[in-house]
Amino acid sequence: MASPHERSYWRVTYKTAKIDCAASGDNEIVAAVSGKKIKVYAIIFVSTGTVNVKWRSSTTDLTGDKNFQAREGYVAAVNPPAFLLSTAAEEALNLNLSAAVAVDGWVAYWDDDAS
Repeated sequence: MASPHERSYWRVTYKTAKIDCAASGDNEIVAAVSGKKIKVYAIIFVSTGTVNVKWRSSTTDLTGDKNFQAREGYVAAVNPPAFLLSTAAEEALNLNLSAAVAVDGWVAYWDDDAS
């Protein structure tokens, strides 16, 4: 579900991506976009077991480890144009897991010019 947002100098399309991962290490949530940064304004997820998670721009940490037990998770949101996380230009948004534990949810984001 995407909705356009008008600004005087640019147009943004809000997007969502599901979080459905269970592999230890980096799990790609949003693929890299040529010439763009990925800006996340909402996150919700739940872990099925004990795991440490952190958000990464490709292989660069965006957050520190967050520790979760079974059936724990978190919700965070801000109103655009504010954002919670931003990747570097042309880098994927990854969720790094310390163990092979299922983590499910979604992120809401937009692609922003790299400048």
